[in-house]
Amino acid sequence: MLMIEIIEPGKYKELREWVEKIDYLALARNPHPNAVPILKIFLLHEIFKLDRSQLSNFFLDLSESPNISIIISNSKYYWLRHIYWHILSKNPNAIPIIQEVIAENEIFNKNMTNYNLWYCERNYFYKIEWYGLSKNPNAIHILENNLNKVNWNGLSFNPRAIHILENNLDKVNWKNLSSNPTAIHILEKNLDKVDWSMLSGNPNAIPIIEQNLNKVDWKKLSSNPNAIHILKNNLDKINWVVLSENPNAIPILENNLNKVDWFELSYNKNASSVVQQGLYNKKHEHIWWCCLSRNPNAISLLESNLDKVDWSELSSNPKAIHILEKNVDKVDWTKLSSNPAIFL
Repeated sequence: MLMIEIIEPGKYKELREWVEKIDYLALARNPHPNAVPILKIFLLHEIFKLDRSQLSNFFLDLSESPNISIIISNSKYYWLRHIYWHILSKNPNAIPIIQEVIAENEIFNKNMTNYNLWYCERNYFYKIEWYGLSKNPNAIHILENNLNKVNWNGLSFNPRAIHILENNLDKVNWKNLSSNPTAIHILEKNLDKVDWSMLSGNPNAIPIIEQNLNKVDWKKLSSNPNAIHILKNNLDKINWVVLSENPNAIPILENNLNKVDWFELSYNKNASSVVQQGLYNKKHEHIWWCCLSRNPNAISLLESNLDKVDWSELSSNPKAIHILEKNVDKVDWTKLSSNPAIFL
């Protein structure tokens, strides 16, 4: 059962007037700041209506919300027991929560007595997932103070952790580091340790790649948005399935319509012009309108093909609000509840 409520007119002044229903579970995924007061009211008065499965899904989505620190600020330690810590730990906006948990754990360890045993029930320090936190770009100051807990595999991905990695090269995971866009100067000095497949997808590694084309993974390179000039000169090596999703590959795709993977192209945020050509050349049966309907850059194309639109997916498209307002009978209210554009 979905938690969809028919809203009384004017109940939530933050919402557009025509939004007549809301799914609170989906609202937990909504990144807009105006979702916060509604979710705080829901936590206070309505959450008891959820069954166990719904409660689990709600907190799963809430764990990755950019607004989580504010949403659970009331009765924080009660709600933290429901949070998914492996997701929270990699949430860049959850750092205030994690900092507080770490600080309270330090106080607890310094003052442990029998009278502190009640605190064990709210000590969430042990739930922090250090692999996810080590990948978290906003957690650097926490990681610097907890090097003994750092997961070096995760940290090797972290674009803001270069100064830590440089001082601990013996702990680096070189495969993961090869995909790190800010690690180029380290990789240039350690080409014997580079993972060439991972490096081929690194958008900042083009100077290294250009000097080592014999080592390139062309499938990975076909996904690299900064490698277009290399791919143009090596059309025979391109992986066309992967290239079809590359947002910067539109000029190549427009000139090679017979090689385009139309399914993967539907994921490409810049695909509109190629799709237009596909429609003109009667290839529309291969276009996945379900995915294309989510694309904020495809609104003009979607407006011209409303008979092909997937209305459920379109309901989540932040640029499609004007279309949805004129077609309220087709709106998917669950998908719409996660759409940040429902707020004024």
